[in-house]
Amino acid sequence: MAAIRKIWIGAVAGVTVVLAGCGSGDPQPPGSSSVRPATTITAPVSIATPSVAPAVTPAGRPGGGSPGGPAPSVGASTAPAKTARPPEPAPACAESTIETELGVDAGPVATIADCDGQWGVIRWDTPGDNQRLITRTSGTWTTYVGFPHDICWSSAVTDGVPERLRTYFNC
Repeated sequence: MAAIRKIWIGAVAGVTVVLAGCGSGDPQPPGSSSVRPATTITAPVSIATPSVAPAVTPAGRPGGGSPGGPAPSVGASTAPAKTARPPEPAPACAESTIETELGVDAGPVATIADCDGQWGVIRWDTPGDNQRLITRTSGTWTTYVGFPHDICWSSAVTDGVPERLRTYFNC
């Protein structure tokens, strides 16, 4: 019976401590909420992805260190950094920019079917074949070829036309 009494006393004491902890704090003025505002802090997180898998020795251990020795650091790239050419600004592919630099009438509505800032395809909402493959050289758009045309892909690729535009060439 004494053991049961000790358990009950312990349980009551535990509940009392929990309730006392929940009930403590600053008194709330009438009409205010007892909910405290939550603050969420978010920070950008960079996750490094190893560009090279760790070497595996014939013994099957990564890195080839001595048994029991520290494992080599993984995640630091030994490959040289690749530098990508920054993309052309969005105004380079704007209809008004292209039409002005090509010296065409800005009246008809143009459709820019493809444009990466260096190569593009443009056509106007007018009768007839008016589609052009254009390129940006020396900071201005010029017509590479109008349609229909007889330039073969082998010549176009030599001129630097990107693979994605191959469908515009017949031979």
